[in-house]
Amino acid sequence: MTTPFDDDDPVLNALRALPAHDVPAGRADEVRRRCEAALGRRARREQSVGAAGARAWRQVLEPATVAGICVLYLFEVVRRAFQLQGF
Repeated sequence: MTTPFDDDDPVLNALRALPAHDVPAGRADEVRRRCEAALGRRARREQSVGAAGARAWRQVLEPATVAGICVLYLFEVVRRAFQLQGF
């Protein structure tokens, strides 16, 4: 998206003047291989038998823990508000 003021902006003009650089193909392949290996390790780790407990923690226990802490915080806020009002 361009505006009528884009030609007057010295920062945008300076950015347009910068040369474009690309990553060498060998480096891109190396980074791609490393990323695919890391994703593969993560997938294998999540599929392992020991990961069942970790999945249960992330899917059930963690949200329940956070919700419990939020309820306690809200209760304390309401209690202090009543205390300030003299109830």
